[in-house]
Order: sequence, then C-alpha cells, then structure tokens
Amino acid sequence: AGWQEWWRIAQQARDGYVPQHVPEPEDPDGMIPELAEDLDDADGSAEDRDTTEPFRRAYRTTVSQAVVAGRASLRRAVEEWTARRDEQGQPVRLLLADPAVSEALDNGLERLRAARAGGPSQRKVFDMLLRLDWAVTRLDSVLKRRELLAEDVDATFPLRPGQALPWHEAIPDPPGEAFQHEARHQSYAARMRRELALAAADAVAATLIDDLHAFRTAMASEFRRALNHIPEQGRELLMFPPAPTGSGSQGEDGPTGPPSAESPAPTSLRSSLRGLLRQWRAEDAQSRL
Repeated sequence: AGWQEWWRIAQQARDGYVPQHVPEPEDPDGMIPELAEDLDDADGSAEDRDTTEPFRRAYRTTVSQAVVAGRASLRRAVEEWTARRDEQGQPVRLLLADPAVSEALDNGLERLRAARAGGPSQRKVFDMLLRLDWAVTRLDSVLKRRELLAEDVDATFPLRPGQALPWHEAIPDPPGEAFQHEARHQSYAARMRRELALAAADAVAATLIDDLHAFRTAMASEFRRALNHIPEQGRELLMFPPAPTGSGSQGEDGPTGPPSAESPAPTSLRSSLRGLLRQWRAEDAQSRL
C-alpha cells in the first residue's frame, strides 16, 4: 500500500529508529505546495497523529477502491460470458426467426396450455435462454444489495482503532528501557505494513468471493426455473400431434402432402435448448474441479 503514512514514518526515522518527537519544518510555507498538502493529509488531526487512525482511514479507502475495481472486472467477465453463450444460441435464434417455425411453436405451446401441461409463457423462457444479456442486469442487482459499507471494512481492520504507536509522544520512554527502544525500530512499521496489506487482500478477496457466490446462486435459481419450463420429453406429441394417416393429396410430395413445418423444427428447438443447458452445466462442473 503506497500510503503517505509509510513515507512519513520513513522520514521520521533516525538511524533505523522512529523518535517520539518530530521537528516541524521551520518554514512550511516555503515547501513545495503539493508536498505540504501531502504532509497535512498524512498527519490528520493532532489527536490522531502517531496512532492507528490514519492507517484505518487509508485502509478503508484502499479496500473500498479495490472492491470497486474487482466488481468492475467481474462485470466485464459476465459480459464476456454472456457474449459467448449468446453466440452458442445463435443457431436456435435463427431457427425461431423462421415465421413458420415460430408460428408452429406458438401453436404447440397453446396445445400444451389446453392440455394443462404448459402454456405460451414457456416462449418467454426460450427467449430468456437464447439471449443472456439480462445476466449483467442481474449481477448489478446482486451487487446493489451487497453495498460495501464503511463499518464492514472497518470490521476487517487488523489493528486496534485509535491505538498509540510506539513512538507516540504519550508513550513513556524511560532512559535505558531497551524494550521500548526496540519497539520504535522501523521493523515494527514493516511488520505493521505487512499485516495491513495481508488483511486488505483478504478483505477484498472475501468480498468478491461472496459476490460471486451470491451471483451464482441467483443465476442457478433462474436456470433451474427455466429448465422446469422446457417441455419434458414426450410432450412434443402433445404440442405437435402427427398428421392423420392418408391425409394430404397425391403428388410430388407423396401421399401425405407437403412436409409439415410444425414437427421437425420445434423438436430440434427443444433438443437444442436442452443441449445448451447440459453443456453449460457440464462446463460449470468442470470449472469447479
């Protein structure tokens, strides 16, 4: 973490140790303006100086920004995933674009409704499975419900809030006290920096993992509901009953007349949709190995 607090401690150190009292610049107005502002920001209030409070604020900012960046990456990944899935569904969308197939499917679903085995609402399920851009909206909804609050970040802060650091002016420094002297060594700041960096990484990772789990749960629920609305095997006979034997006229198309646009295409549609779901489920299982 490139925080100003670390720079300030390094500037305070003398011969590897951080003294209690830091001399103020004799002419702060003569400093480079940007540097003077950085020093003011790092110092914070007089009460917070040489305590863990400036680190807590910097930690909160770092974790919050990292989570925002991570969620943006997650959203891009979902967009890429939906683009790949939509490409896989393109053949089925082209099939449905045929007016004859679309009309046959609507008629078949209406027959399911009459038989109380389904209904036209299933057409919406087909459309939902064939274009998954709604998954990005669902992710946004999941993340909105999981807004990262300042108190959530503060709960992962590994240091005691407001604790005085070893070089705080209120910490006693008896002459010849070796323990207190060693506590002011720069290695103390190095250990603190490592602890804060590890805690921040853990907090960000835990938040993003929970985001992924919540999103996966929401998507799995949608796909299970969609799968339950795809007509089961054998229902195609209800949707597209075979033409009566001997119907149609003799001619180049044979004794049963022209081939029906109803039966083959919608059956292929059902098989294609189930195939897509099986493929996605297999890929999901493989990714978790």
